[in-house]
Amino acid sequence: MATIHSPYQFSFPLANGLTSYPQWLWGHENSLDNTAVNLERWVTGTANPAIPPNPTANATQWLYGNNWIRHAIVKDPNYDVRTYDPQNFRARVQQTSELIDSTNPDLSAFFARGGKLILRENAADRAQSALMGIDYYKAVVAKSGQTAVNQSVRLYVSPGSTHTGNSRSVTDQTPVPTMVDLLAPLDLWATAGQAPDDALMQTVKGTVPPFATKASRPMCRYPHYPQFNGGDRLQASGYTCVPLQP
Repeated sequence: MATIHSPYQFSFPLANGLTSYPQWLWGHENSLDNTAVNLERWVTGTANPAIPPNPTANATQWLYGNNWIRHAIVKDPNYDVRTYDPQNFRARVQQTSELIDSTNPDLSAFFARGGKLILRENAADRAQSALMGIDYYKAVVAKSGQTAVNQSVRLYVSPGSTHTGNSRSVTDQTPVPTMVDLLAPLDLWATAGQAPDDALMQTVKGTVPPFATKASRPMCRYPHYPQFNGGDRLQASGYTCVPLQP
């Protein structure tokens, strides 16, 4: 728990000067409900990391990291990752970072073409830290200024959402509203100049016609979050988007 909730410091800078990876946010630690998106699946596994990786018992992070080091960094499928030292492969690590890491905060060319961007971060994502996307948004603001970013970028954070967006209450296992249409507001913004609302509606719907809405909750524009004010917790009317406290 202490490890995943602490930043990881790189031993040398990666693309665009990144020197660390942020910690994972709290939430969803005790969700072991076989949804394939939980802490056990992604982080701990059900057995110690194996050489070679055991896909049925080892954590997905171990599988991904192990395979990436062997095949993309060292380029030796028989390499024992227990001997891996990033310093010995610094040039290759930085080369692959330049190729695949979407961390360049300079979106000025995109803005100049009239581009519009909606970012969503799932706060209980175990595959990646939601703070990585939040930190990227902050870097874009630092590079281009809040006014320019407001005209072209929206960041929303979905509390309780796992990697695939699904979520259940840890107290009674009822589904948490996490589904939301982002294509429609993006299309309206790009084609009609209608900026997305500061709160988009997340829902849980039935799986068969007429796909009735079972629960709803606002997904707030960063840096706001949906504060529960009382009433029916399954209805968006019980929530207000309020600023995060420092």
